[in-house]
Amino acid sequence: MSSKQTLLILEEDPTCQRMLRDTLKELANPIIATPSSLGTLDLAPGMKPDLIILGIHAFGFIGYELCEKFRLNSDLRTSKIILSSTQWSPEERQKSYEAGADDYWIKPLLQEEILAKGRLLLNDAQAQKNTAPLLKAQAHLTYTAQMKALGEMAGGIAHEINTPLNTLLLSSEQIESLIQEGPIPLEALKQLTQTMNRNISRVSGIIQALQTFCKDSTYEPLTLIPAQQLIQKTLDLCSERLKAKDIKIQVEIPNPQLKLQCQATQITQLLLHLITNARDAVQFMKDKWIHIEVTQKDHFIEISVTDSGSPIPKEIHYKLFHPFFTTKEIGQGSGLGLSISKGIAEMHNGELKIDREFKNTRFVLKIPMNQKNCPLERV
Repeated sequence: MSSKQTLLILEEDPTCQRMLRDTLKELANPIIATPSSLGTLDLAPGMKPDLIILGIHAFGFIGYELCEKFRLNSDLRTSKIILSSTQWSPEERQKSYEAGADDYWIKPLLQEEILAKGRLLLNDAQAQKNTAPLLKAQAHLTYTAQMKALGEMAGGIAHEINTPLNTLLLSSEQIESLIQEGPIPLEALKQLTQTMNRNISRVSGIIQALQTFCKDSTYEPLTLIPAQQLIQKTLDLCSERLKAKDIKIQVEIPNPQLKLQCQATQITQLLLHLITNARDAVQFMKDKWIHIEVTQKDHFIEISVTDSGSPIPKEIHYKLFHPFFTTKEIGQGSGLGLSISKGIAEMHNGELKIDREFKNTRFVLKIPMNQKNCPLERV
């Protein structure tokens, strides 16, 4: 390590404090918190410690709540947090990980064990620090591609909104005609107002989806969202353009209750890119369709996007997710879409792959339903 890291010890027992300090001081500069400093815990994130060892009941504080508070601070994004207890409890262990802890220790520990575990977590924290600039650059690249896609969508969005607006105008004119003709038939008026309400909801949904798509999702929290809602938000941005090209869109979600924990903005961008690619591939074909299917496999949600086009040649499958590789004509694609989409999937502890054996072109996105219970590395 190029410079010594920092260790913040939030333990009440002086003996435990000294043991942790003396054992780990060769790896990191130890800072021992006192009751007075715990009164202003907002200062702790400013220290930007690499490792925090926190007693679950230190100084009367509830360690879980403090851990959750630290996790909400962007300065501690790469910090490793250990919650420690004097007795083994499955409930405490589960609550510790749910609060965002990286490890759960039972005191007392052997010095060799403290040193080994401490070194492992400090190395991990340093590795995350080293990759932070790369992740920042990747986030900027993702946002740039997102804005480029938004520019490409501008004409399509106008079409998406104009269609329901024209229907609203027509319904309004029909109501005016009914008023002029005399007594208004209530059933006709009811049908027209229902049509207007549906189209108002349609425009509102498009605007909401557009607002979601436009925002910077770098620090967007993970939320539990129904897969059906996620698909609908994506289709709100492109369904009219698909209709304009006579492309049939089919959505199959056998279980409408399926939910996944994700950054909705990024997953919407990923799905929109897959659908846009499928649209470009089939728009000049005679048989034009795109099929979206959502299924559950174990603790994962799989979303597949299949189009009526022939399968992509297997000899170029390995290139598809490489940056700047594209099968489109010059000027028609940047070659970044699939690369960025793959990165988004991996940041969600999932994967994006092409189905090598399917008879059409089919991409499959696999994401954990719950990130906290995921066997892969936490986002």
